[in-house]
Amino acid sequence: MARRSVVSRIRRSLAVYPADLPNVVSVAPTDANDVRAPFSNWGQPADVGAPDVDMVGPYAPGGWVIASGTSFSCPLVAGQVALLLAAPGGIPVLNVLPPQLSGVVTNLLIQTSVDITVPNHGDPGFGRIDLPRSLGLAPLSPISFGF
Repeated sequence: MARRSVVSRIRRSLAVYPADLPNVVSVAPTDANDVRAPFSNWGQPADVGAPDVDMVGPYAPGGWVIASGTSFSCPLVAGQVALLLAAPGGIPVLNVLPPQLSGVVTNLLIQTSVDITVPNHGDPGFGRIDLPRSLGLAPLSPISFGF
């Protein structure tokens, strides 16, 4: 399940749910330049970031709208996880017992994410998802989040 990182600066030391539950992927919003969205909550780092600023989406009746919010980034991450789990022949690292799968998927998302330290003028605490890399379709480069 994808979820938003909802820890604010004021509540830094408090647990936030569902954000702090195990078996959940924490998602933070980024813009087209990989910068953490200004409306993002701050505090403990999210697991990954995903685009969700000025996204084009369907709008009834039969139209389109440009909007922002984790209503866009969380489904992108959920879709990426679904593709990972449905990959033909499977992804070897995901061949684990069901109780371990969530943690392994989260680690794969983190390890294959793109380092977005430079556009954020410092470490935002997460990388931006990269679907081709997570599926093994693009080369991995070392990333550092400074944790």
